[in-house]
Amino acid sequence: MQNEAITFDLIKRTIKDGQLASAHQMIETYLVTNHNDIRAIKLRESLRKKIYKQNVKKVRAGIQKSKPLWKEKKYSQLLDLYLQLQQFAPKYAPLEKQISKAYKKLSAEEKKTSNSVFSNIENTIKAYLETNNYKEALDLLTSTLSKDSKNPALNKLFLDTKRKIIDLKLTDNKNKINNADVQSAYDFIKELYQIEPSYYKIQKLYFKYYKKLKDYYSSKKEIFEKDAKRQIKILFNTKEYEKTITACKELQRAYNESKFAKQYIQKSKNKIENLNFKKAYEKIS
Repeated sequence: MQNEAITFDLIKRTIKDGQLASAHQMIETYLVTNHNDIRAIKLRESLRKKIYKQNVKKVRAGIQKSKPLWKEKKYSQLLDLYLQLQQFAPKYAPLEKQISKAYKKLSAEEKKTSNSVFSNIENTIKAYLETNNYKEALDLLTSTLSKDSKNPALNKLFLDTKRKIIDLKLTDNKNKINNADVQSAYDFIKELYQIEPSYYKIQKLYFKYYKKLKDYYSSKKEIFEKDAKRQIKILFNTKEYEKTITACKELQRAYNESKFAKQYIQKSKNKIENLNFKKAYEKIS
């Protein structure tokens, strides 16, 4: 029992010296073999309260020092600082209030920045369209979306821009379409259709000219099929798998039993599945 009394006495002297963290560690070790010692249990509870009060002082001092950062609107730094202080006093209400305030301010700033960036992109796209720089407009939006693919405003702008480009190209090339041979008109419209297949206006026109082309080649099925297969191979080799499937379905409308179309649909689906698996794996890893 002599060693026990010395150990307990050492703990109390360590507390008296102000080494609270060391004392807490010592008392935890002491209680492993003396878990029924009421003195030690009470001392531990008292020690924890002292440590908490000491930590609260540190937190208060940290909050006080952070005031200039509020004036400088350095909300990210404030949040980092407060989250570090939170380790000392996890449930300290004044600190929780500061953390919540910093979060709200940071979110508001990020939203403001995001709106500003979107406005700049929107104005740039408008300028590109006015000067017929369609490729540049699509490239900008594609690049931006690659960094923020789930942004609803950007996705809507991308969709609206693609449809606007289709409208502009149709208007600019109205005479060209009317005076061109069926194949050339079909190729031009198909190019627009591939920009945005979901746009009802180009869908209607595309299938109109598809029917014209089909009728035109009714006596030349071999040529039509060869062109369709060539387009399918090009789309597949350039990794445009969704468009490959669309092209295959077009071929199947003309040739219901097309083994070639069936084969490339399956190959494209396999490629899409592999790409989706790769993306999912990259997110996990």
